[in-house]
Amino acid sequence: MKPLIALFAWAVFIFPLSAAMEESREPDVLYFDQNLPEKIIVSLEKNANVYLDKDLQTLAATLPPGTKVQILGLVNDGNYFVSTKYRGTRIEGWAFAGDFPPLDPKLIETAKKSQLWRESVQRAIKEKRVVQGMTFDDVKKSLGKPDRTSSRQDAQTKFDTWTFITYELVPQNSYVTDAWGRVTIQTIYVKKPIGELTVEFNSGIVTGIEEHRRQRE
Repeated sequence: MKPLIALFAWAVFIFPLSAAMEESREPDVLYFDQNLPEKIIVSLEKNANVYLDKDLQTLAATLPPGTKVQILGLVNDGNYFVSTKYRGTRIEGWAFAGDFPPLDPKLIETAKKSQLWRESVQRAIKEKRVVQGMTFDDVKKSLGKPDRTSSRQDAQTKFDTWTFITYELVPQNSYVTDAWGRVTIQTIYVKKPIGELTVEFNSGIVTGIEEHRRQRE
């Protein structure tokens, strides 16, 4: 019964780690699960250790040959972030790349390009910008709901146009009397329309961005 008890305690420890990794991804890891169209699953040719930490210090399991393992990511130092089912329990952890069959360099290069693009889109969203290649959802996250939309369809492609009114904050001062009868200046900022931003989509992907500013009065 001792191995079963050890495995149960182990599973309780591993599952919260997996959830935390989903919420906060490591900055020095190239993730394959979101950057490639298909999963990378390999069959072990020899024993492979899986660890709970990237430094490969705390051993979680030793996987036997023939075990099917999904490679989720590649660490900068060349090791892997992996997932597998071991003794009926799903575990995730870190492993020495030398224990696994080599990966196709083209897959790694494709994943790198995809992750760099995803990171650039996330930066644009944080900065409230739109860049070519974004999707409908990306633009909504960046600018919110458009003020106007239109679409047209040809034989093969759907074209959409989203228009956003752009604003600037204009200060307006007024005199108010406080609780002690003193007159003070109160400044509030009012949104003033200054132009429009037009975003063109081709089959759901941004292909054009154009900004029109109104002439100042």
